[in-house]
Amino acid sequence: ELQDTAARLRREGEILESTRKHLAARTVLKDTLSGTF
Repeated sequence: ELQDTAARLRREGEILESTRKHLAARTVLKDTLSGTF
């Protein structure tokens, strides 16, 4: 039971991490594009 909870929390943490990286990359891309025009 505890193991399942720990695994789920770890998986959610990985999802949050990848989401944050994705958003950061998109922000950088947007800044780069707006800086071009």
